[in-house]
Amino acid sequence: MPYEETDAVTKVPTAEELEALFREGKMKRIGDGSRRVCYALPGGKLCVKSYRSEDELESRMRPDGSVERHPLKRSVVGEIRKARFDERRNTSCIEYRYWRSLRERIPSGLLEAFPETMETVCLPSRGWCLVEELIENSDGTPIVKFLPAWRDAGEDDRRRLSEALDALEDFLVRHSIRFFDPQTIMVQRTPGGFRLRVPDFEPVSRTLIPVDAMFPGLVRMKIRRRFARYRKTWGIARVESSLSR
Repeated sequence: MPYEETDAVTKVPTAEELEALFREGKMKRIGDGSRRVCYALPGGKLCVKSYRSEDELESRMRPDGSVERHPLKRSVVGEIRKARFDERRNTSCIEYRYWRSLRERIPSGLLEAFPETMETVCLPSRGWCLVEELIENSDGTPIVKFLPAWRDAGEDDRRRLSEALDALEDFLVRHSIRFFDPQTIMVQRTPGGFRLRVPDFEPVSRTLIPVDAMFPGLVRMKIRRRFARYRKTWGIARVESSLSR
């Protein structure tokens, strides 16, 4: 039976259904990372991330949605091929396990920045994939990164965005959540205003020995350092700091 998604239920597809969607070309490529590609599922509620297929190892998507030739480094291709079917090393599986652990130790209402739905599915053609909530604006338009939204906002909205960024940073630090890249924070427009969303987070580092994964204090320090660097680079002061001057 073909994959269907109703307004009442967000249904995570089975491996067979997801394989068929890829095979029949019914997936819309919406984003590229260094190792993974993101596709929107039909229905507009879910997306799927997977390591690049063999056909995608030499291409990348431009900002306008077109695809250009862009071969990956041999070391990256080697990583992809080694981890594609390895549940222990596959980034999608690691991300899913970390998301589950956060849900167990942090009240769900506090995790609204992260995807609400997440599940892993293993495909014969692509290995382990991560199916999760497709984060869009309430009108169905794509979300935008924090920096351009902040730059284009009026004075009042810019202040509200800055306050939201402060609150997100404090939340990540308070709960020692392994997210270190403020550049990937997105702004989702909602009927009541907006909320900040994190489509990707960093459950493990690429270092040989991930020491900060074992010591929450190092995680908190790393979060503060990355956010401070981000703010300094783009001139985004914490709201309380600007008030105290």
